[in-house]
Amino acid sequence: MDSVIYLLHFDVPYKHAQHYVGFTTSYETVENRLKEHESGNGSKLLRKVGKGFKLARLWYGTKDDERAIKNTHHRRAFCPMCNTKPRRRLGLVEIQL
Repeated sequence: MDSVIYLLHFDVPYKHAQHYVGFTTSYETVENRLKEHESGNGSKLLRKVGKGFKLARLWYGTKDDERAIKNTHHRRAFCPMCNTKPRRRLGLVEIQL
């Protein structure tokens, strides 16, 4: 499995949101994807946040796995910047930053 799920932590919350979960097709494209977000060519939410985010976590996974994280509606629970013991129960293989 080569595709990657990433969790971004916003420096300053935007309205109700402080995290963003995204997907890219390979580990090699993560950096490019983050640059796209920083330049305003990503999601609408990240266009509003601007460059005020940090990469918090990476996993190998599929689009379905990304959707499973989003469907929890508790992205904060997966964030190591918000929690000393972030949630790991989805069984995804984490990629060390």
